[in-house]
Amino acid sequence: MIKKIIFFIPNIDDGGIEKNLITLSNFFIVKNYSVKIIYSRITKNIKNKLSSKISLVKSKEVLNLNFLNPRINNSINCFIYLFV
Repeated sequence: MIKKIIFFIPNIDDGGIEKNLITLSNFFIVKNYSVKIIYSRITKNIKNKLSSKISLVKSKEVLNLNFLNPRINNSINCFIYLFV
C-alpha cells in the first residue's frame, strides 16, 4: 500500500521553510510515498527544484478579500479549498 503525504503551504516563496519542503518532498518520493502539495502561489525556482513525480495542486480563488494582505488571502483560499 502506498502511503500518501499532503503538504499544505499556501505561499511558497524562496526561503528556509521552502528548502525543507523541497528536501522532505523529494525524500518521500524516493521512499515511494505519494506526495501532494497544495498551494496558492509558488515561485518558478521552487517548482524547478521539486521532483516531477510530486503532484502540485493549485487552489482556486474562492474569496477575493482585497482588504487583507495577499498572503493571508491566499491562506484563506487554500484552507477553503481543502474542504470544498
